[in-house]
Amino acid sequence: MDKRHVISVRSGLLALILLLGAGSVCGVSAEEARILIVGDSWATGILVFKAFPNVFDEHGLENVGVVGAATALGGSRAEQWANNHKGKLDALDKALAENPTIDIVHLSIGGNDFLKAAMKDNEDVCRQPPEKRKAVWQRIWKDIETLVQHILAQRDNVKVLLNDYDYLDPALMRKTFGLPLPEELGHAQMNEVLVEFAKFKRDKAATIARCGYIQHFGLLHYYYGFPPHFDKHTTRLPGGPPEYDPFAGGNPAFPNSPEAMPDGVHPMPKGYQYIIDRCYTTFYERWLNPEAPGEEVPVEAGDVVEAVR
Repeated sequence: MDKRHVISVRSGLLALILLLGAGSVCGVSAEEARILIVGDSWATGILVFKAFPNVFDEHGLENVGVVGAATALGGSRAEQWANNHKGKLDALDKALAENPTIDIVHLSIGGNDFLKAAMKDNEDVCRQPPEKRKAVWQRIWKDIETLVQHILAQRDNVKVLLNDYDYLDPALMRKTFGLPLPEELGHAQMNEVLVEFAKFKRDKAATIARCGYIQHFGLLHYYYGFPPHFDKHTTRLPGGPPEYDPFAGGNPAFPNSPEAMPDGVHPMPKGYQYIIDRCYTTFYERWLNPEAPGEEVPVEAGDVVEAVR
């Protein structure tokens, strides 16, 4: 079996797992739960591949439960959550009500809204002028904000971390999923526009108390490289708050390698672990233990920093 076929098979299996969703939690009791995973297939991958418990084990952290079987829904869009499509908000409310110790929501949403807008039979947003793209960003953000505010309204001690994505490969997505993305749309153009949208979300999230934001663009470039173009550990990691320098990291001229994202959009299991480790060291370590010594985690807005703490 040649390498291309191996990647194709591995990609198909991974996509199937992510699109079906998850039916398990991390093996903890409800009273121990601290984190709820909410969102799309990246949320599902984080749950299925046990990224949180693996990272917590590496950091020697115990008794921090993570749930999300009913709220990590592969393929879901922000517009669906905002409109309670098929009871998505109801399931979220139930998860929080059944787990009163949850005080952190790991949110991954908006990627499928972006891909829908990028399709040639929809808005073809990646090839639109900036003013038309901005209208799309505003519409998608309205739905994301509706979801975030709904979560925050459930309890006054809940914090949300809005996660962004990493570089995509439209050619692999067309091949793997048959997505009707324009044939002329290359990875450099798509990712330039995706990062533009990410910066829009970062600025909007900074206005919401108890909501943090983190970008992962270039994270998988750092850990996997893209041979023969560049090796792992040779590019810059994505920047964190408050400056987010660089935004984005890695080499924006390239998508992620097939070894990092076999289908062009979903990381491999280890990739999800890199993402959660970044979330932990940047936000969750402090959020889980606010009394521990250390620096405050900035959240890109002067009066929001203390509110998120």
